[in-house]
Amino acid sequence: MDNAIYDLNILIIDDLEDNIILIEDILEDEGFTSIHTVLNAKDGIKYIKEHNVDLIILDIMMPDIDGITACKYIREDLCMKDVMILLATANDDINTLKIGLEEAGANDYTRKPFINDIELMARIKNLLKLKYQTDTVKQKEFELRKNEKILMNQSKMAAMGEMLGNIAHQWRQPLNAISVAASGMQMQKEIGKLNDTKFEHFTQSILKHTDYLSNVIEDFRNFYKPNKDKEYFNMEEIMKINLELLEAGFQNSEIEIVEEFIDINIYNHKNELVQVIINLLNNAREAIINAEVKDKKYIFIKCYENKENIIITVTDNAKGVSEDIKCKIFEPYFTTKHKQQGTGLGLYMSRKIVNESLEGSFFIENVNYTYNDKDYSGAQFTISLPKINK
Repeated sequence: MDNAIYDLNILIIDDLEDNIILIEDILEDEGFTSIHTVLNAKDGIKYIKEHNVDLIILDIMMPDIDGITACKYIREDLCMKDVMILLATANDDINTLKIGLEEAGANDYTRKPFINDIELMARIKNLLKLKYQTDTVKQKEFELRKNEKILMNQSKMAAMGEMLGNIAHQWRQPLNAISVAASGMQMQKEIGKLNDTKFEHFTQSILKHTDYLSNVIEDFRNFYKPNKDKEYFNMEEIMKINLELLEAGFQNSEIEIVEEFIDINIYNHKNELVQVIINLLNNAREAIINAEVKDKKYIFIKCYENKENIIITVTDNAKGVSEDIKCKIFEPYFTTKHKQQGTGLGLYMSRKIVNESLEGSFFIENVNYTYNDKDYSGAQFTISLPKINK
């Protein structure tokens, strides 16, 4: 275990570059290999949203957003309870430290200036050992839980049921068109007016719509066939096929989906990512329906990239998730739906898939935003995936 902690991810947030350089030197001399730094809390929060972090060394006294506020935001708004947070302060105010440890959720603190390297390193190592032990216990629990496969299958079956319902809606129009073409051909035949031109017109219409029906089923089959191997796939293509399969259900609910995608390839588990996106889109639709949104109903799905990651966000305008349940929605069997309408596994399994199978990060936050000169609020789910994941 002692050697393993040197590879854990450490983030230093301090507005003084000299402090950052000093801590970096101490950590590097000790043998730590994954050290990242930012000069303010805003950039630190952005980094945490997009990367896995095991320990944050967080300065308390910073302009704009102080360390206490940032710590509380990480714990409560981002629902990140497992990351270790070490507060760094030159202030001897006991009340400030008490707030940081008891109310904001920090794990420990250290004094500045960093005169005693031994004390600083001891605190850092203790927190990293605790993080490593906690992660190890959770991993063992995961491996020993025999019903995990059952939970996954239940979630997948629920998503499949949603998808089949949408496919049924999508099939109605082409099936009706095929029926109309066949009836028209039969009638023209009976009255003796079925010439080659009309015959060609009717048959082409039937062939076009049967081809569409076949493609819908093929997409559905590809998404749900078992495949444990990672593969290269195009993000934009996957997102658009997803939306095509779900389109009818959203149209029936009068929900407009606003898309913003990038054309980029990724190496990961395609079908599992598809399952997560379907869960999030269906969750957003249910949230809008349950919130009885009177204004125009929107779901925004966006995919973009930074240097290391591909980010996917799904945002609704259903006013957001209540603060008293926001961190509970990732628990198994927790649901706000009627017991006959949902299993409560969708978000639990989505987060588990992203964190463990796709090796990314997944979180929720309530957001306020403006679209077409009008203000909205809602829940935003964010998935961050590594570009290279072999």
